[in-house]
Amino acid sequence: MFIKLMKNPSIMKLKLSKEQLILIGLFLLVIIVRIIFKNGSVFHWDTLKDVLVIEDILKTGEFQYSYAYGAPGMIAFVFVFYWLHNLFTGALSAEGAYFFATFLTAGLSTVLLYIITKKITKDKFISISSALIFSFNTIFLSATTYPKTHSIALFFTLMSFYLIFLHYNKKSAWLLALSGVFFGLSVAVRILNILMFLPILYIYLNPRKEKSIIKIKKSKLSIKNFLYFAIPALLTWYLLFYKKIKELGGFWNYLNSLFIEQGAAVGWQGFFSSSLKTSLSYLYTSMSLLGSILLLVGIWYGFKKYKKISILLAIWIIPLFLYFGNISLPQARFFIIILPALSIFIAFGSKYIYNKNKLLGILAVLIVVLSTFSIAYPIIKYRHDYSGPKEFASWVVESTEENSVVITNDAGWFIEYYGNRTIITHPRSGNDMEIQEFIEELKNYTENNIEIYATQEGLALDPGQKVLIAIDNNFDIEIVGEKETEIYQYSELELRKYDEKLFHLVPKN
Repeated sequence: MFIKLMKNPSIMKLKLSKEQLILIGLFLLVIIVRIIFKNGSVFHWDTLKDVLVIEDILKTGEFQYSYAYGAPGMIAFVFVFYWLHNLFTGALSAEGAYFFATFLTAGLSTVLLYIITKKITKDKFISISSALIFSFNTIFLSATTYPKTHSIALFFTLMSFYLIFLHYNKKSAWLLALSGVFFGLSVAVRILNILMFLPILYIYLNPRKEKSIIKIKKSKLSIKNFLYFAIPALLTWYLLFYKKIKELGGFWNYLNSLFIEQGAAVGWQGFFSSSLKTSLSYLYTSMSLLGSILLLVGIWYGFKKYKKISILLAIWIIPLFLYFGNISLPQARFFIIILPALSIFIAFGSKYIYNKNKLLGILAVLIVVLSTFSIAYPIIKYRHDYSGPKEFASWVVESTEENSVVITNDAGWFIEYYGNRTIITHPRSGNDMEIQEFIEELKNYTENNIEIYATQEGLALDPGQKVLIAIDNNFDIEIVGEKETEIYQYSELELRKYDEKLFHLVPKN
């Protein structure tokens, strides 16, 4: 048998079609770029909270939720990789699993965008262009070089899209149900992904225009088909939140607390607020000047040539942009969910040029990709070489005694995780009794020969500077030094470096 194979080596060759090579190439390109520019550590404090929760699940055997909304869809997904990592290597940190899950879903999301675009446009140039433009979009590239929920949620959403498209051809109830499961997972990661039900519904109904009348096949309006999708979606979401719902005393109590939490967290200001200018500037920067021009051309060309698809993209983009674009403090990473649709429009604009001149069309795509990458490069390169939160935490550890305590805020998560230092926070209410109790706590530390330190940000959030005044009345505040770090909020499109100080509190004689 072996001799036969050797005489006919073509049997041994693995034949890959051009389509398979494109898919593999896109996936590897996305993964490799993110590995090369991998952040030196987790970046956001809530990401570190995710890591701690995932590690605790393995320790306690009980499912847990992360910060604010809880993101149990992400927690369950990353935990699978952490469990496998621990099983085969004994790893005790979930950080590597979270990086892996982020890179993996960034690559798979790009591949799915290519597949979906190819299915709806039947155009290879548009499909490849949209995938490349999306994968190198400054926001998406920057926010997927460190662990975060966005690429995971997007992957679940695009999988739901893809399965709906498969159902359109195969009419399988199982595909509808599986699409519902992925949609439920997506919403269980990021709550506002619920708005993606609108484009999914449009894909499923597939309305057509005949003589100025919008028509939908009667079979599409089947209650049974709706339940095939809705029940798995709701059940997936409910099972992941079951523990939290139970703790809050039932479903309606949970929904009430969710609306309160979301309202306080985002502060939506209406459809046309002052935040829109900031939000539009984020998207403009992430697409570059040429990408923004091609977007406008693509919208015009798309509604002219690909009207049905353009309506789908509009339904995808507009509700989410009007929401995230009008919150009190918009962040660029919130727009990741609409970047695939914007990338398809930019690819439409490139196709318009391609039809006039193929070389110019290809060149337009390459310039957009290089432009957006050049914006992201100094940011992701710096954080690859020097991840501020971890570097600052490591410096604090070097500058403090092993049994010392550190007064801190967000930086504390990193100091505790990477340096095993005890962290405390001061009262933020301005209440005199709470502040006095805090001072007594500090005195108790010093009486037990435990040194006290405070970061600069650890002394912030102090109404009337009451805590600082109380500390100054009882302790000499000596500066130990300062170390470069970075503010993680609103930092997808810029480096926000600054020098953070460390103080030593010495009891007054």
